[in-house]
Amino acid sequence: MVHSALLLAVLAAVPANYLVFEIDRHDAITLVSADAVTVVAGEVEGSPTTSPDAVDVELRDANGIAIWQTSVPVDRYIRAEFPNADGTIDGQRIERERVPFVVRVPDGGETIELTSTRSRSISQFAVRALPLASHAAETPRIRGDAGNPANRLDILIMGDGYTSAETAKFDEDVQRITSQFFDIQPYKSYRSFVNVTTRFVASPQSGADHPLCADGGFDPKAGTSVNTAFDATYCSSGLQRLLTVNYAKVYAAAAAVPNWDVVMVVVNDSLYGGAGGSVCVVSTHAQAVGVAQHEFGHTFTGLADEYSTPYPSYPPCTDLSGAGTCEPNVTNQAARASIKWSPWINTSTTIPTLPPFSGVGLFEGARYQSTGFFRPKNECLMGILGRPFCEVCAQAFVLRLYNGWKTGARVDLIENVTPSDANLSVSAGQAVPFSAEILNPDGGAARVRWLVDGAEASSSASFTLSPAIGTHTVELRVTDPATFVNPQMAGGALTKTRTWAVVATAPSAAKKRRAIH
Repeated sequence: MVHSALLLAVLAAVPANYLVFEIDRHDAITLVSADAVTVVAGEVEGSPTTSPDAVDVELRDANGIAIWQTSVPVDRYIRAEFPNADGTIDGQRIERERVPFVVRVPDGGETIELTSTRSRSISQFAVRALPLASHAAETPRIRGDAGNPANRLDILIMGDGYTSAETAKFDEDVQRITSQFFDIQPYKSYRSFVNVTTRFVASPQSGADHPLCADGGFDPKAGTSVNTAFDATYCSSGLQRLLTVNYAKVYAAAAAVPNWDVVMVVVNDSLYGGAGGSVCVVSTHAQAVGVAQHEFGHTFTGLADEYSTPYPSYPPCTDLSGAGTCEPNVTNQAARASIKWSPWINTSTTIPTLPPFSGVGLFEGARYQSTGFFRPKNECLMGILGRPFCEVCAQAFVLRLYNGWKTGARVDLIENVTPSDANLSVSAGQAVPFSAEILNPDGGAARVRWLVDGAEASSSASFTLSPAIGTHTVELRVTDPATFVNPQMAGGALTKTRTWAVVATAPSAAKKRRAIH
């Protein structure tokens, strides 16, 4: 049970400990770095994840009682995914020896206990013994309109291989990459739902390491190395285009801007390359952004790869049991009525579906298997770079924004309501102003409805109520008119509400006399 005082603290701006750990293949956990930070509401994780490979975290008091808990997924793989000549993706997954992860724990408690969900091995760390570094938080450098980080998806972009004299180049590269990244749907229509912040970390030298690589990929800088802040290097795991960084160092540096949800690293090198995983890495090559868009589909949206290149040891999933453990865009369910994206499939569409049909159907070959697993569309960015997201993948992104990606982290269409108190006592006939700031998708204005006792009262962002004697209910409903989400699959995700109880009483006799005079 989470202690109520700490739970309330999680819901407000609070001091926290930003801890970077590493877990190895045997599930031994070590502390890499610790920082004292302040985080905003929603940025301290607070409940279990459904990931089968995760670390459960408990903050315990002096009596050993858990006063706060969370669960952090562990991504043990680096994804190397690059286009073949025909645009299809050549994908490989490389298991890491040591996997860094971040936990933002509310300040307080005596012991932090971490348990691997895979092996149930336990590691403990005394809070008082944490080697906390304390430094002033940096003011986020926002790309685009600055929104409340408690009500936005927060992407932090850092660079590697930029010297102190290349600050302007870093800014220009991030501006270009950000522009390209959001120039695809549905990212484009929901740009205002995302804060992109940057942190510049100077490197002693420019660029990245270019080892001599056995795979024979073209590299004019082969055999050269440089000294950079995050140790960027091509030819990771013998793959020339696999550009990686020291992820533990990246996470440690990100403590200076601790309210991030996703971290990306831009490497100051023009050779094509990048990597996916818990941190997305891209070079400055113009076509590398396509990899970033695809990888974000994994990292944030939770999508699966839609190609059939075998990867025998990849964790299995199934939608046949009814539990629905497969990602939103893949399934092993072939019965039309039970396909999870069936509302997108026309009744005239053949199941299974064969190319060259271009609509949504059930195409065999996905999740590293050529048979038995299906994808929604023949061509999609999760299977072929340079293609748009299919309808099912686009929908998954929008629903992720609204339904949340961790405890307390979701986007609400309604911001800064007035009155802030949900229970009001007023005099009958008194003018009571109601208002709200509406977060509109870039693709179209949200529908606003104010209802008083169930009757429509206004469709603007504000209105004034002069209630009669009695108890009244005021409700604000704001709905995203998104065409990206099939109405049959939206649930209540696209509509956000606020409700007020208003008790209007007759003015007192003294107030009446004052009114007469």
